[in-house]
Amino acid sequence: MPKDSALKAAFLITTAVVIVILYSGLSPVPIALPQCPLYSLTGLHCPGCGSQRAVSRLFQGDLSGVFSAHPLFIPGVVLCTFLYLTRKRDWAWHKNNTFIYGILAVLVAFFIMRNIPRYPFTLLAPH
Repeated sequence: MPKDSALKAAFLITTAVVIVILYSGLSPVPIALPQCPLYSLTGLHCPGCGSQRAVSRLFQGDLSGVFSAHPLFIPGVVLCTFLYLTRKRDWAWHKNNTFIYGILAVLVAFFIMRNIPRYPFTLLAPH
């Protein structure tokens, strides 16, 4: 294994272990998660609101809690994993404007829908 690859692997493993310790409750000090600046200023939930709670609940094994904290979190993780694994393939997602605009459209629609104060849209807000 080349030196750079070994260093990169060690960094990734160390980072993963620290994240698991912090989010799984093994940390002796409770973690105070920061509040979203957009929510603090406007009262609107941004597309990322609830993602820190989703990560915490994922490490605790609470999949329904992950969905209630952020409904797009698991599909987003699956999509990011797919994009990472296929980054060197011929279809070059990062050069495909339709794909990028599609993701942007989903995020904008999610932002709008999760801020509508009517059922069933309130289910999209972080809980």
